[in-house]
Amino acid sequence: MIALTSTSRQLEMDLASASSVALDIVVTFQDIRYADQVKNVGTQLSSSNGVTDVIIATAPTAGVLRLIQSISVCNRDNTATETARIYYDESGTESDIIQVDLSGGDQLYYEDNQGWKVLNSVGSVKSSDSNNSNIGVSLNNFSGDGTTTAFSLTTSPQTENLVWVYIGGVYQFKNGFTISGTTLTFDTAPPTGTTNIEVVYISDVTANVPPSDSVTSAMIVDATIVTGDIAAGGTFTLVTEQATTSGTSITFSDIPSGTKIIIVMLQGVSIATADRVQIRLGDSGGVEATGYTGNIAQIVTAGNPTVESPTIGIGLTLDAQAATMTLSGTLILCLEDSTNHTWNWQWVGIRADALINYVGAGFKDIDTALTTVTLTTTVPSSFDAGAINIMYK
Repeated sequence: MIALTSTSRQLEMDLASASSVALDIVVTFQDIRYADQVKNVGTQLSSSNGVTDVIIATAPTAGVLRLIQSISVCNRDNTATETARIYYDESGTESDIIQVDLSGGDQLYYEDNQGWKVLNSVGSVKSSDSNNSNIGVSLNNFSGDGTTTAFSLTTSPQTENLVWVYIGGVYQFKNGFTISGTTLTFDTAPPTGTTNIEVVYISDVTANVPPSDSVTSAMIVDATIVTGDIAAGGTFTLVTEQATTSGTSITFSDIPSGTKIIIVMLQGVSIATADRVQIRLGDSGGVEATGYTGNIAQIVTAGNPTVESPTIGIGLTLDAQAATMTLSGTLILCLEDSTNHTWNWQWVGIRADALINYVGAGFKDIDTALTTVTLTTTVPSSFDAGAINIMYK
């Protein structure tokens, strides 16, 4: 809340240096007359004048509270960056409110209960400061009975200086009452009357935070989300590549709970003896060697595809493939049912040593949450070349 509370307080702005083009300034405000709470609105237009102080909102007249509703400062110069400072001036004493650099085409904008923001030339938010977004004006009425001195306000005022009290429409000086939390206590009990006590004050209010899972894509400005705004788990995690140059199996373990997609990538994988290359899935109980459902098809340049349906793993090749093969491709695993831990899979691969392609699809139910992906063979045979890696989210 920006409030002009006396006839000696006004709002001013200056620039850090001279500017070839003046900045346009628009201020809107609401005046509240203390005596009868009559409200009026107004607008004040002005332009910057380099380092010279410019009054952008004049002080209110006696007996009036001026509440600033909005401030707009527009840098029409499309090349120069200007540093604008907005501040209170109370009888020559300056108190800074905000200082900000405005690039060419930028607009500094303030809205009561929303705070400050800087918009670029197309209206997208470059930066914002919501420090002023959680304050508001409250109004309470009470009826005096000639004996009661303490009255409970609905919320706590920020300070006693931001409280204005009227009895029978007459302003009460601040030395005639005290504020403690939400309790307003008069030195002398107000006289009997119906709603003859009126209290206007500036207080903290709860910020309007949307509940979880309530923000839709339609509520987000297009092209404003960047990678840093995406929560962990929203992007893929690429782990460390492992060589397939020795051993009969290569395992990726510690796949985190909540993973829904796993991509397995093979590059130039080779085996020492003829065998079937396959993937097996595992959970906390170990790697599972049964219960796989799916087909793997081998496509060659001539003839019909050859199809097999292995049940002891996700087949990436047909059985007894040549030891000279170099296998590359991508296997995609997707969690279809989190209750039964059903994983659907789809595979596309090639042999670089021959004109042979592989395609396959299927599914596998595992006992609990998936934690492990293992590359192995049927016999098993040893790996002697290539690499494998996974990524997940």
